[in-house]
Amino acid sequence: MTATLNGLRAVSVRLLTSWRGVWIADVDVDPDVVATVPTSGPAVLVIGDPAAGAVATLLGTVDPRGSGVFVASGKVRVVGGGGGWDKPALPQDFSKDAGVTTADVLVATGLAVGEKVVVQAPIPLGLHFWRGGTQASNVLDALDWWVDFAGITNVGTRLPSPPDPSLEILGFDPARQLLEVACDAPIVPGTLIADPVRLPGGPLTVRDVEQTFTTQGSRASCWCSSSPVSPLQSALVGAIRRFAGVTHLRTYRYRIGLQGPDGRVQLQLVNPKADAMVPTTLPLEVWAGQAGLSAKYKLGSECLVAFMSGDPAKPFAGHFDASIPLQLTADATVEVDLGPSAPLVLIAGGSFPLVVGPWATGLASALATFATAAASATTAGQIATAAGTLASALSGLPPATTTKTKAT
Repeated sequence: MTATLNGLRAVSVRLLTSWRGVWIADVDVDPDVVATVPTSGPAVLVIGDPAAGAVATLLGTVDPRGSGVFVASGKVRVVGGGGGWDKPALPQDFSKDAGVTTADVLVATGLAVGEKVVVQAPIPLGLHFWRGGTQASNVLDALDWWVDFAGITNVGTRLPSPPDPSLEILGFDPARQLLEVACDAPIVPGTLIADPVRLPGGPLTVRDVEQTFTTQGSRASCWCSSSPVSPLQSALVGAIRRFAGVTHLRTYRYRIGLQGPDGRVQLQLVNPKADAMVPTTLPLEVWAGQAGLSAKYKLGSECLVAFMSGDPAKPFAGHFDASIPLQLTADATVEVDLGPSAPLVLIAGGSFPLVVGPWATGLASALATFATAAASATTAGQIATAAGTLASALSGLPPATTTKTKAT
């Protein structure tokens, strides 16, 4: 087995390829060419036997943090793609009237840190998306993604692939779902390995691979799983969640499916794949955020679910999206003040301001009396009498107060 890095001979390559994330290759360079070992910049790693026509080309970037020379040995760490996903990305607000998608955010973020990104199926994120000034890969946290051997970041679902014809099964540990194999070509996650005689349980799907290439050949340890996740990553994430208790310290997006007459809502999890640690459906009481407020919500609108004190037995719904509810109630036990300092209060979008009830009724009655008297008056004295009657009625009007009004 032969291998070269940027044209320099390599004596061994240790390749780590995970179901999710960036592949890493640790390359031991031939001692005869140590003086020219790269410590930064683009990397082209070629593995295989050109004479046999089996050559794999891996495009990545030299990571100076894992590369260097000591006496006659040179080691180079190569990370897949542009090596930019662990770099910081500047804060940016993404806004589009048609709605921001994951493709908008990921492609722009990749461009900012030197990564090429292909998004299989863009997901809507709303009219705005804020990217904080943190590590660039944080925008990928809730998604399935990986960097392929061509150096391109793929966001979506890995498809099953057949094994290389040179792959040979050497052993299998059912307890750890660990396959030991020999293979001349790099093995990619998603590879289906079948052997009806030695693996009677059916084909195994490779999730994580540690593969070593030397002049004597290649050996690989393949961790397998029936679910589309990395066993190693899943175990690590599960341990962190369990001991840190972070699962129920965050909020989750839910969609309103039903609402009962008592105001309780039946919710559906928006991202069940990414948020598999919480229930997909929840019947919950609404905490609107302000006492006295309640609403009949539009079905399909979204809200956030949180857990009181991080207790998984105490979820509640709040923080609703911008959808206008079907009905809104604001109530109080003593008084409800609507716009006490506003010069104008619009009710139900009407164009006519409301007037005080008793005052308006009294004024209308006084004017009607004056109109009747004035219509029948024939002398100046009669008109003066009618005017006096109007003035007396106006002076007797009650203080300006409002009555209950139902807008139509």
